[in-house]
Amino acid sequence: METGSPEATVRPQPVAAGQERVERAPSDRHIVLNEPVFAEDVDVQRVAVNRIVDKRPETRQEGETTVIPVVEEVITIQKRLLLREEVRITRRRVEVREPRRVMLDREGTQVVGSDGRNIDLE
Repeated sequence: METGSPEATVRPQPVAAGQERVERAPSDRHIVLNEPVFAEDVDVQRVAVNRIVDKRPETRQEGETTVIPVVEEVITIQKRLLLREEVRITRRRVEVREPRRVMLDREGTQVVGSDGRNIDLE
């Protein structure tokens, strides 16, 4: 997005002798921006596994999907880990264009002569 920077051209101009002053005049204006806004959406799936495992499985990444193992201790004659399920989280990046009304502040300047008249600098 481009925002204009203030520019001024200065040229010598004869004025009546006296005291001049520079006045600043702030102004606001509304513009509409139409820039992309990114959002992430997640899809959570619970996948039943129900398999006995020897050790606690690590959380892992499968492409864009994060797999989080959910284990449960099952008491039998001996204790074993039962991989109850895996939680799969997939990220998707979505581009959304949503025009927004924003306020831009701008401030102008003006040279005023001692007699009260505006002096044009252009």
